[in-house]
Amino acid sequence: MDRNIIKRELKESFSWMYRDKRTGKPRRLWKTILLAALYAAAFAWLMHTFYKMGCALCVPMMALDLEWLSFVLMGLLSMFVVGITNAFHAYSSLCSLKEETLLPDGPKAIGTMLWAKFSGTYIMGLFYSLVLMIPGVIVHLQYAKPNLIGFIFTLSIPVLLGLLSLALSCLIAYIVFAVSNRIHNKNLLTAILSICFLASYYILYEKSQDIFDAVLESAGGVALWIKRLAYPFYQMGLGAQGNILSMAVFCGTVFLIVAFEGFLLWTSYRRDLLKRKSQEN
Repeated sequence: MDRNIIKRELKESFSWMYRDKRTGKPRRLWKTILLAALYAAAFAWLMHTFYKMGCALCVPMMALDLEWLSFVLMGLLSMFVVGITNAFHAYSSLCSLKEETLLPDGPKAIGTMLWAKFSGTYIMGLFYSLVLMIPGVIVHLQYAKPNLIGFIFTLSIPVLLGLLSLALSCLIAYIVFAVSNRIHNKNLLTAILSICFLASYYILYEKSQDIFDAVLESAGGVALWIKRLAYPFYQMGLGAQGNILSMAVFCGTVFLIVAFEGFLLWTSYRRDLLKRKSQEN
């Protein structure tokens, strides 16, 4: 069951490449190639932009002995952008759980169903995260020059950030899903959320240069803020420099967050599943 669902979810996640969403029919080959070329150009532009931003961050930070800070800021930006963007895919996965006809039986089967449903969300999030994090990794390796252990940790951190992006996406999707179940006019909710989403991106884009300049001017204050309020990410930055204990702390934090949120989703889905089975009986 789990393999079939995982294959189906992964196929559905990348269906935008070969299937027309309006008609549901496969795209013609030239359209698929053109779409792939457009996305490749857009991703290349994004990676180039993030590389330039990473260089502009890392060089001043190194002068202040805060080279870990630029990598952490790139990671946080990637996590939040991907987590918010991928929330739509997570919401679709939550809705599909309601419509799933193949009902699992037993705690392990419920967990397998959840993982199968959200595997596509994780792969999509990881794909987008790598587009944003690969430039950050290159900049960190180019300027910070970590040792061999730091090199290995730096390459593995984007995968862990993908898990955090998945947790953030699922949290946002679950809140929207819970609210939408209590609102009769779901189209109105969708419109409001879309407007808020676009407005947030527009404001962030307009203020990005001001935020960037403010971070450079008060790098010490930002570093202190991260140490106090986002301590696991401070450990992530030290881990990228080769600190094994710091990397262990960050890995443990990521797995705890993912496990806790997975348990909440498992409990919620199990409650809904029992309700559906009782209605069928």
